[in-house]
Amino acid sequence: MNFKRIWRINKEFTKKGVTALTCTHDPNHVLWFCDKTIVLGSDHIVANGNPSNALTNKTLNEIYGDVCNIKKFGDMQMVIPTGLGDPTNPAK
Repeated sequence: MNFKRIWRINKEFTKKGVTALTCTHDPNHVLWFCDKTIVLGSDHIVANGNPSNALTNKTLNEIYGDVCNIKKFGDMQMVIPTGLGDPTNPAK
């Protein structure tokens, strides 16, 4: 079973009113599949709420250091390594 199938199943449950508590270390999964999020640091809650509001470059910097940034590609947000530029256009 691949990860997308698991996330889709979780989404189907939540549409039916079931709460699905999921733990992940991949911020893209949170941005793409979650309705609410709690971001944990080493000893406290760093942010919580809607993923696009809770997962910011400041939040990512606090939990991971300066290794990634959030970029917007059309309607989709994506966390990419710092300095990568535009992964949809390698020439940039």
